[in-house]
Amino acid sequence: LIDFGITKWGLAVGAAGYRYGMYKNIALSDSGSVNDGVSAGANFEVKDYLYTQVFDDLIVLTNIFEGFGYLHVGMLFNQQIEPGTDGIVGTADDVDLSSSARLFFDTNILGFFFLNLGYNSDSDEAEYVTTQIDVMELLSLFGYVKKRFLWPDIYLGYAYVDAEDSATSVIRNAHHTLFLELYYTYYNAFYVKTRIETFLGGQSQNEKDYTYKQLYGELGIRFDTFAIIDNPRAYYGSSKESLALSYYIIFGLSRLIDERSMSFGNEDSSVFGFSLGFHMNLASESFGGALEFRINHNYSPKLYGLIEAYDRLLYELSLQIGF
Repeated sequence: LIDFGITKWGLAVGAAGYRYGMYKNIALSDSGSVNDGVSAGANFEVKDYLYTQVFDDLIVLTNIFEGFGYLHVGMLFNQQIEPGTDGIVGTADDVDLSSSARLFFDTNILGFFFLNLGYNSDSDEAEYVTTQIDVMELLSLFGYVKKRFLWPDIYLGYAYVDAEDSATSVIRNAHHTLFLELYYTYYNAFYVKTRIETFLGGQSQNEKDYTYKQLYGELGIRFDTFAIIDNPRAYYGSSKESLALSYYIIFGLSRLIDERSMSFGNEDSSVFGFSLGFHMNLASESFGGALEFRINHNYSPKLYGLIEAYDRLLYELSLQIGF
């Protein structure tokens, strides 16, 4: 960090690549016949890619202003490919549906104001804008909240989305929503996370009978949750441990209103979903990390960004390591 007196400034550069889409495993038998699933005579499998395959390459420039916040500026290069009749990506019958570059900004000002904006250079328009305020952090800044660590994180925000849907290649109605998020954890004994998002405008004909866009609740508990709640001091002890381990068993329920699901077999715009998982944190003086595994079915935080997964199980495994 470079010291400028009133603040210290730091700069970082990052890059990442993503690919997402759906595929089906096809087993080929010794006789050359094709069967769904694995048959007794199968000797190898191939992947048959379904629907649009999306490729994203991301370059991010991060500016850190100590005491004031951060500013991420980046370019997202997006390509969408239809695999064609052979179900294989990279062959002559591939259809390049679109290629575009998007400029995005992500900032946090004074720890309580967040802004995320995506700009499409081809259409010369903003595709999405999300802004939110950390209510409790703002109140504590003015001295209205004491012992901030005892209070939940409460976010009040606004979202605007106006973009072509990669799953159906259909221009969605630009819609505006207002959302409230809450996150609370108590001594690592449990956590609660919930989001309520309501329409402000832009519902399609199939969504006009609903007032809210998304609703979900998530709970993380442990086998010894009630023992920790009953006596947290005895659980944590008075001395600093060289190695700290914590874990959660995760349960989540959701409902999403999205007419795009009707393109994948849903009878109407309403989708109920769930999530089951396990999360573990490990920390010491020299390193730390986290491991999480989830099984999701129509769970709104996941389904909203990948509507092709409607009525299918999603398996997630993530690993984080820090030194």
